[in-house]
Amino acid sequence: MAVKAKFTGELEKIYRLIIAKYPILQVLSWEEKRVIRHLKEMVQKGFSDDHKFALWSITQDWTEDMQGTRAHEIGDALDNVIEATGKWVFVFKDVHPYLLADPLVIRKMRDAINAVRGTEKTIITMGPIIAVPDELQKDINIIDYDLPQADEVEQILSGVVERLTVEKGILVSLPVGPDREAFYRALLGLTQWEIENVARKIILETGSFGFASIDYILEEKRQILRRPRSWSSFRPPRQWRR
Repeated sequence: MAVKAKFTGELEKIYRLIIAKYPILQVLSWEEKRVIRHLKEMVQKGFSDDHKFALWSITQDWTEDMQGTRAHEIGDALDNVIEATGKWVFVFKDVHPYLLADPLVIRKMRDAINAVRGTEKTIITMGPIIAVPDELQKDINIIDYDLPQADEVEQILSGVVERLTVEKGILVSLPVGPDREAFYRALLGLTQWEIENVARKIILETGSFGFASIDYILEEKRQILRRPRSWSSFRPPRQWRR
């Protein structure tokens, strides 16, 4: 059962699709830790206490509310999904190699989708690559997860400042006044770790945030554009895509 909660951006879309009992979602993002943290918080805040959250990867098996369940192979993990009772959000890391090449996993995923359809169980696959085999095109909903927006950028910067204060005794204030909006807008379009990296560089090399620091941010974006192109290489933030 959903409870009264408010989310934004693509997390709100995921929340509504889960409420509508969509059986499987595919979340595209390089930001594994950030997205998993958001999904876990969504389950905790957006659903009743008996709604559970489980996370699977080939290196760690099941964690979170299914901690201790052994499933080193993805087929075994999908069997766990089929057999589970109650209300669940099952998140699978890096299943794209299987969905793009392994017919047995594709068949097992179809079995799992049929088993959870119409129930309060949802499968979420996540990774940086779109992986929708022909057999699953009518089942999978793809969500291109938002990069950090202005309010989250401020939280990320605050975290960097706090850590550097503890680690190195450096005292830095967040941007204020007319420089604030320009500085935050310059950071839009970067991932959380890219924001953290460039923020640390700015603090360690200049000792402060400000309009002059924007050159560091633009250089970070130039470096990103030099990398091999993929779907998630520097993308304009949501408000620039309207």
